[in-house]
Amino acid sequence: MLERYDRKTGQVYVETTAPAVRSMVTTWTSTVSGKKRNPKMYRNSRIGSASLYDSAFRSCVWNIDLFMPEALRYYGWTFAEKIYKHLKETDNLSLTAWTIFRRAFPKEVHCDFHINVPERRGAHPHLISSFTSRISSFYFACLTFLCIRNLRLTKDNLMELTNISNLAVLVLEQESDGIYGNCDSDIDGRFIKTWGRAVHEKKAFKELKVLSLKNFTAGLLDFLQGVTAFPALFICNFDSWYARKDIEEFIRDERVFNNGRWRQMLTNGTRNDGHNGNPEITWWRRDITIHRKMQIFYDLAASHLQQPSIKKARQAAMSIDYGDSKSLRYSMSYSSWFVRILPSKTELTQPPKRAQDIGVGNGPCVATENKKRKVRQLKRADLGLVLGSLGH
Repeated sequence: MLERYDRKTGQVYVETTAPAVRSMVTTWTSTVSGKKRNPKMYRNSRIGSASLYDSAFRSCVWNIDLFMPEALRYYGWTFAEKIYKHLKETDNLSLTAWTIFRRAFPKEVHCDFHINVPERRGAHPHLISSFTSRISSFYFACLTFLCIRNLRLTKDNLMELTNISNLAVLVLEQESDGIYGNCDSDIDGRFIKTWGRAVHEKKAFKELKVLSLKNFTAGLLDFLQGVTAFPALFICNFDSWYARKDIEEFIRDERVFNNGRWRQMLTNGTRNDGHNGNPEITWWRRDITIHRKMQIFYDLAASHLQQPSIKKARQAAMSIDYGDSKSLRYSMSYSSWFVRILPSKTELTQPPKRAQDIGVGNGPCVATENKKRKVRQLKRADLGLVLGSLGH
């Protein structure tokens, strides 16, 4: 510590600083990008009274996060719609307010909700638990699009994400400063397979259609083996230096993973399909937000699945962009996209085989009918003694 001298008072002192303390109260649910106006600013200082309707309207807008859904439902959508439109037009619609309107008027409020939660690059994603608890408390049907970028993700963070049951699109970009695009993290290929096994045992991610992992120190084969256990996953992306080394095996195998579940998508610029058909071009577009990109990814999966109901009349989605929004492109990294190969109609209609028809191990099936059971010589002798004793 360095001592300082004050010439005016003649005092010798030591100046110390304390680290910033993070508040335990989460504020991201009430954060808005617009500027709220306090109703006190509209007090009429002249002769006469202000409009009672305008005063009540401004008071409702100011205290909307304190409302109960039953209160809005009591006064009807005719009055609540004006408050809802005003909040959207002035960018003052918070997550808490959107949740209140969704619970009060689920048929009228069916649009998506977008929220940006900035965080310092390289920080730990401490809000994931808050995201999980908040989304789990929804009393209405809703999808979740989640993007976490340039933060220090750990194994516990990935395991905690399995508690979000309505997760539909998940983009995880690990913080990295090296030219290879990799981070010194404990999330490796072995953990990716463990993560997939946990998802299978927990029966999680039933709505997850699109998954993207960037800058993780895992191999491409381990990644595909792990995410194969995700029940609803259809499009996945792996962006890492390890993908460049492993992609040669896919080229030799006609771009199909050795278990026959995944096929590589051509995203090297030879196929554009109006930008939206190429997810790699969509990711690096600067004219659209990350929320719009995740919507495009979800619609792309729906188009491959040939389920227009998902694309045209899907549920309302809450989109969260968490972390540092600046994505870096590394020269030594390689981004590969894969689409799941669905089973054919014959495989779906084929009846399941019985265990006795399948046999043991990976060898060929052996018929067990009309096959005599072998009995050892010692067993025969013991059986003869028992029958002889019964005869006496």
